[in-house]
Amino acid sequence: MNLRSSRKTSTAMSSRKSLMLLLGAALVAALWSFFFQASMTIVAQPLPQFSSYFMQPLFVDDAFAAVGSVSARSDVSMVLVNHHLLASQFIARVIATVATDEPVTVVLVSPDHFAGGIAPVTSVIANWLTPYGILEPASDSISTLASVGVVHLQERPFEREHGITNITMFIKKAIPYVRLVPIIVRDDATNVRIDALAQEISRIPGPMLVIGSFDFTHDATNAIARANDMRSLRILERGNVRDATDIVIDSKPGIRLLMQVAQIRTIRFSMMDMSNSAQLLHDYSRTDVTSYITGIWESK
Repeated sequence: MNLRSSRKTSTAMSSRKSLMLLLGAALVAALWSFFFQASMTIVAQPLPQFSSYFMQPLFVDDAFAAVGSVSARSDVSMVLVNHHLLASQFIARVIATVATDEPVTVVLVSPDHFAGGIAPVTSVIANWLTPYGILEPASDSISTLASVGVVHLQERPFEREHGITNITMFIKKAIPYVRLVPIIVRDDATNVRIDALAQEISRIPGPMLVIGSFDFTHDATNAIARANDMRSLRILERGNVRDATDIVIDSKPGIRLLMQVAQIRTIRFSMMDMSNSAQLLHDYSRTDVTSYITGIWESK
């Protein structure tokens, strides 16, 4: 083989080697792109979504219309509503008090009515469908609560938790630019856990509103409900967290959580409505009465 042929052969081999390297690099790039996009697809899975109890606005609109004009207060950072929809006007009155067009994080606390959570305190990062649009989650705040161990993330308990779904539609109507932190509390949540949760809730940054969604006396007569509620109201007004166990309500740990937050913020309870289903139905022979105390916490 002469010198010229040798050079041609060497040049051809070098070209083939360069081509193979280019093809290899292209294959690696293609594989990386495929797996990166696949991983991004996994991360970007759609959030779970839950619907408000009513998906037509008429029910909620009527409730707000029934209470008429209510002056919104920017100084109120925590409120108490019922979730029994027989008394929907009570819910509307309280929520109208904190209505705003400003962005705000809402922490909505309810009993875990069916003990569906595998942990004593449960939350979820989800979208909430309402007649007024989608109520989006405060994902960062929920993730922070989960990362420090004060809530457990689980979807299933929220599928039928009326303490949440009965209230989301009222919130979205009155506070359109809201992000939600839904929390449900089992009856066996310990004081230590509840008090730690109160501390973490108080650390959520930015404008933040806490809404407690609770009903009080259940399955009693009007007379018993009234007596229970008067005692419960006095405890709420005094604000001594240790007395929370004496409140007759559907979640003693839940109301302790609100009272603990109130103590941290140095705010006091002021009642707006107190009634029960017998009074609203004008049937005082009932023995299955559900009662309601609603109100706001304001600066002392």
